[in-house]
Amino acid sequence: MRAKKTVWIDFSPLQIDVMIAQLYLAKERFELHVISTKEVVNGLPKDLIAAGLIKSATILPKDSKFKAIWTAFKQIKSIDADYAVMNDGQGQSVKWLSLLGLFLRTEFIGVHHNADKFIFGSLTQSLINLKIKKYFVLAEYILKNLNGKVSNKFKFSSFYSCLTDYKLLKNENPAELKIAIPGFVEFHRRDYLELVENLSQGPEKLASNIKFVILGNAGKKDGQELIVKAKAAGLENNFSFYDHFVPLQEMYQQIDSSDLLMTLIGPKNQYFDLYKKYKISGTYSLSIMMERPLLLHEVYSDESEFNDWAMYYTENSLVKKLNQWAKDKSEVKSITQKSIEKFKHTFTSQSKKYCDFIEKNI
Repeated sequence: MRAKKTVWIDFSPLQIDVMIAQLYLAKERFELHVISTKEVVNGLPKDLIAAGLIKSATILPKDSKFKAIWTAFKQIKSIDADYAVMNDGQGQSVKWLSLLGLFLRTEFIGVHHNADKFIFGSLTQSLINLKIKKYFVLAEYILKNLNGKVSNKFKFSSFYSCLTDYKLLKNENPAELKIAIPGFVEFHRRDYLELVENLSQGPEKLASNIKFVILGNAGKKDGQELIVKAKAAGLENNFSFYDHFVPLQEMYQQIDSSDLLMTLIGPKNQYFDLYKKYKISGTYSLSIMMERPLLLHEVYSDESEFNDWAMYYTENSLVKKLNQWAKDKSEVKSITQKSIEKFKHTFTSQSKKYCDFIEKNI
């Protein structure tokens, strides 16, 4: 039987990890094609390229949004793709491509990073939905929260975007407790300032062998302010920063030498309600992929999906717990092993689930 020709499309490089995960999930059942930015195409997995599994990779022009949309449309038509997966199933570019796609036989499928759009609605999403009837979300709890709230003419499934060609080294330092915090260093996205406050205002002093690695560009306004705040709180030796974009491989290496990952999206964050129900932090997937447990605010402890996968803190308990784990990592290692056991069969089951949903008739 001929492998169905399937193209993955993204107009932005920001979700490259999600794109790569899908290529691995689909490689045994579909003929792979990619249409995206130069950054994404240049970052495609070398093992998939060497094996000849990626049949084509088209770089979108940067000088014009409409030229990029038209290029994507022409390439889908030229490939005569059976399926086209929008790596981010929202936004203006996806809207126009989806409307053009009404003239193609190709079935469009979306990966949605903001599932609240289906609950609260938007004109752009409504127009996209004229073409796309099947969507992936990136966590089981998002599926649960969509249940019964969306028209049954749409179908949803989920997968974890946690696959890469990076080989784990497990080279954490036994004398140091290292916590990695990936993502853009912007105060509206994550609770960086609250973290500094929680680490510096308690009765107990943070141990010197605890290190927070900020895996985002701290060279801009919010990052520079964060550095100043950390120094003012006497925590400069507990933090490390980058003054540039952190390449994927370097980010993986830093996480590989860490003990825990933090999302820094707590109850005071302006997006908390969305992340609690309809969005997922990319840190979740990195946690699975890199076999490192999450360190989450305890407000997430009522979500069963995080069982055997996360450790919890409150504003008042954070320093005490970190100091305890820095002295004795046995609890951290126990959760790490449980998370490995929890997800050790993830790839096989996720691959079948992912591919079956793409081919599912609705």
